[in-house]
Amino acid sequence: MDLAMHVVAVFTLPQVVPPDPTTSIEAPGALTYEVRISGPATEIDAGAFTPRPPCGPAELVAADTVIVPGRSVAR
Repeated sequence: MDLAMHVVAVFTLPQVVPPDPTTSIEAPGALTYEVRISGPATEIDAGAFTPRPPCGPAELVAADTVIVPGRSVAR
């Protein structure tokens, strides 16, 4: 039986809607998996706040599940 923890990558893009990136961390059962916040850069322009994801896009390949939070894009 494989006891490795399930890895979830949250890929944070520019103009991400707060608090979408943290939803997976706060979800019930969050202690049963490892969450890795990643993004295309070390700082993400999200307007009202600036996320600083510690992981890069390479984390997506190693993840079991990838979540892409919602974005606010003006039209």
